[in-house]
Amino acid sequence: MLPRGPVALLAGASAVLVILLVVALVLLVSSSGGGGGDAIRELEVQRSLSDAPDGQPKEAWRFRAEEGSVFNVGDLLFAAEFEEGAGRLNRLNPGTGQRLWQANLDVTPAVGVDVGGTLVVSGGGAGGAGEGTTTYGLDPKTGQQRWRVDGFLRVVGLRHVIVVDEGSISVVDARSGATKVRTSEDDLTSAALSADDTTVYVGSDRSVAARKLDGSVRWTVSARARQIVVVGDLVVIAEDDGGRVRIRGLSARDGKERWSQSADSAARISSTFDGRLLSISERRAEVLDPAKGTSIGSIASRASEGVVQRAGAKELFVGRRARSSGPGSQGDVEVVDLAEPGNLAWSASGSGCVDGARGVVIVGDTSRDAGRVTAYRAGDGRRLWEVTVRDGGFDCAVAAGTLAVAADGDVVGFR
Repeated sequence: MLPRGPVALLAGASAVLVILLVVALVLLVSSSGGGGGDAIRELEVQRSLSDAPDGQPKEAWRFRAEEGSVFNVGDLLFAAEFEEGAGRLNRLNPGTGQRLWQANLDVTPAVGVDVGGTLVVSGGGAGGAGEGTTTYGLDPKTGQQRWRVDGFLRVVGLRHVIVVDEGSISVVDARSGATKVRTSEDDLTSAALSADDTTVYVGSDRSVAARKLDGSVRWTVSARARQIVVVGDLVVIAEDDGGRVRIRGLSARDGKERWSQSADSAARISSTFDGRLLSISERRAEVLDPAKGTSIGSIASRASEGVVQRAGAKELFVGRRARSSGPGSQGDVEVVDLAEPGNLAWSASGSGCVDGARGVVIVGDTSRDAGRVTAYRAGDGRRLWEVTVRDGGFDCAVAAGTLAVAADGDVVGFR
């Protein structure tokens, strides 16, 4: 069945807080884009990177936010709140913490992206008007609502987004909110957009179909597709295969199979900025050649989830590995240079937020009474600076040289 809401979409996270922690880690790299990785992006790998503070930052401001969380869209900083069944989204000045505007929503926004000048935000609520999930198109300058669609944001393209809601997918024009394609079936499982934003690939327990945005069907292939990723002229699918996963590379033009490769049962696929494939499971992570589907090398990390971050000319795999489960659980961030995937470059302990900036990995550790947030140079793991936030560190974001950390009842800005 198609995932129902943000929890299912983000690998089974059980609350908005957990969703944000996952999003903070994985929104660093394009996972269903064209060869360059910038044309089309799945939600859980979508966040525009911004600049981290230079040198040792100091607390610069506090913004009161009930049950608050933070995220950035490039240099724009947002604080989301949920109180008494209502959600609020605040755009903050990163330098001063001043609220620039506030939008009252039915849900608590978990993520936001810029699509052609529209701020698209999506989230869920609990009870009353906030029950279920909703996606909004807002004016980023004023917060004025341009449109709203029931369902959770799943895929981001150049001009369109895919929204998932109760067994249906809708391809929505991000500027106008008009629905271009809507498909509703009982067994839908996945969707992706082509690199040129003209075709939607829809997966189900029976098939993968390539549909033009005018509604016509280009091709259909029999497959039990649980995930779809577009890389260059390939449509790569992961399908259930008798207790394992079979990864298949299909021609985007006609759907003909170019190659097929077996993987672990829990394997998920994504792509690097240069168009290579990643296959990641609890047992192993591998770099795959998209032309043949063969393994280029195993990644020296035991992380069960991970993404790619640019650090200058390097591409780094940034993975997260849990060392225990439950409240206060411990974890590690493991970083691998994909030029030498068999060697672990560096690692750091962290159980709270994980965020990325240009050439910097920011890790939160909430295993103590006070949240500790540390910045590491992405290439070699050199520690750059560290800040401590009382009752904070569960969620963080970086925008325009400011580190924003969600604490108990506040968002704290460090510069």
